[in-house]
Amino acid sequence: MGAAGFWNDMDEPSLFERPDKTMPLDTVHRLDDWHHPRSSRHSQCSLACQNVRATYEGLRKLQGDERPFVLTRAAYSGAQRYAATWTGDNSSTWNHLKMSTPMLLSMGISGYPLVGDDIGGFAGSPTADLLTRWFEVGALNPIYRDHTAKGTADQEPWVHGPEHEAIRRKYIELPL
Repeated sequence: MGAAGFWNDMDEPSLFERPDKTMPLDTVHRLDDWHHPRSSRHSQCSLACQNVRATYEGLRKLQGDERPFVLTRAAYSGAQRYAATWTGDNSSTWNHLKMSTPMLLSMGISGYPLVGDDIGGFAGSPTADLLTRWFEVGALNPIYRDHTAKGTADQEPWVHGPEHEAIRRKYIELPL
């Protein structure tokens, strides 16, 4: 049984006109299967969970025996049954690299084992040394994803010359 991929970037409700990019947290949602109205604070992630569940179930119907791979950054308790996740748009900083491993380990011991972060950072351009270190650490993540924003420097393994490429290649090719 193979796996078919699907990337489900933003499952949470978003309003890009606002500085916080989301609905006010006191917005009230009324849905037929909820007996009491819920605030956005409660409903955003549970709606995201239902979105990944629907995506997973729809792909199962379309693909038969192929196992769907759904990747999301918004989740709620139980979403690990339907999707893998990444930690969202991080920054190309040593601090975000330092935070990544504890965050992924915490998610793993909380029952969400298929997790990853944006290798190299999404926002900004990492230095050669930072990108190399992120490749080293990221090679051991459950999900390895090199992803960056438009307008940032290239983050492929071969940028920054042969010395960095050799180190990155060594970790990418680790037998696991």
